[in-house]
Amino acid sequence: MIQLYVLYNLLGLILFIIIPYYYKKSKSFANLFLLYTFFSSFFLFKFGLDLSLNKAISQYTYFSSKIFHLDLRFKVDLTSFLFLTLNFLLFLFIYLFRLYFIDDLVFHSFLTILYVINNFYFISGDPITLFLFWESMLVPTTLLLWYYSAGNSRRNALEYVIYNFGFSIFMLLGILLLVINKFHNQSGIISPIASFLIFIGIMVKSPVFPLHGWLENTYYNLPTFVTGIFSAILSKYAIYAYISLIYVKPLFYDLLVLIVATSIILSALIAISTDDFKKVLVYMSMSHVNVMVLGLLMSFYKPLNTFHVVLMSIVHGLVGFSLFLIVQHFQIKTNDLIIKNYGNLTYNYPIITTVLTTSLLILAGFPITAYFFSEFHILSATFKYSILFGFLLAIGIALNLIYKAKLFYFLIFKKYNFITTPKLD
Repeated sequence: MIQLYVLYNLLGLILFIIIPYYYKKSKSFANLFLLYTFFSSFFLFKFGLDLSLNKAISQYTYFSSKIFHLDLRFKVDLTSFLFLTLNFLLFLFIYLFRLYFIDDLVFHSFLTILYVINNFYFISGDPITLFLFWESMLVPTTLLLWYYSAGNSRRNALEYVIYNFGFSIFMLLGILLLVINKFHNQSGIISPIASFLIFIGIMVKSPVFPLHGWLENTYYNLPTFVTGIFSAILSKYAIYAYISLIYVKPLFYDLLVLIVATSIILSALIAISTDDFKKVLVYMSMSHVNVMVLGLLMSFYKPLNTFHVVLMSIVHGLVGFSLFLIVQHFQIKTNDLIIKNYGNLTYNYPIITTVLTTSLLILAGFPITAYFFSEFHILSATFKYSILFGFLLAIGIALNLIYKAKLFYFLIFKKYNFITTPKLD
């Protein structure tokens, strides 16, 4: 089955590359993509059925070398399946409900190519295949930035490439060390060094301070629904890479934990300091993904953390994407993202109020939600490892609550003697 899925995505990749030459209207293209995702759903259903009933992991080896002890393969396990489903749902929502506002077919070609590359990445079953699609993702995303981002689009694209492509060299070196280590059947110091080098590449994609310099210009200047995709899916490249590649505690482990914990606090402070709705969500995404990365680092002491991080990733992807869609609605209708200029949303916009309130409560870790249990598990694991690191994480989580409360206060709770919120419908 997985062979057919790989072939199907390969055909989709070719189709979406050549499609601008044959289709003249984005509506026709959207219908074609919906047809493509309709057939994709059958593969996802089959993978889900196999995993739930038979606990079977689908694998397909497309290249094998006994000389180099090398097997290049695709696989679908529970983690892959969940990320594939997230990718499927978000792109389905975009085209089913016409959430885009750009009719350029080249733009949609880049976007759907990204969809297919995401599928390939999340079924990568070995380090080399994973790195191939880790880098391939840069092509459509850089082109989206180059042609369709606001402000200085070329500067945004170059900054993005310099960080993401430049620091990928560390991940490549780490993967090569893993391959060499497997070839010579050695362990010792090589594996911790490889894990450390791979983690540097993961720090850029998350991103983690101080390798987050590309984040604001990239996320803020892209069309907002595309920013939602970057936040919901592309940041999860780091999570999947960690789960797939890092099995040995990295060198300088405590230093890495300290850096990630500091990054959680720093990004939360930036989110608190701004009144721009979109910028708050940009740094919210950074802070939350950093919590997930810290949870993965703690998995050496509490292995179940991996599942909780994956669950947290899926919830963050869906809920965070919905928040970016609200930002897009504000942006289109009012061209104003300063939260202090809004208020009284409850009176006239109950649906927006309900979605916004529910989303903020979930991401705040409201009890009984999956996000609460995942975050609590990560926090308890961190305290179990170190009181200091647990305390830093607790500060970061508390700061995350402050900017969510700030959003809720200015957008919903704050009332005026007259309606000040511009018409959003």
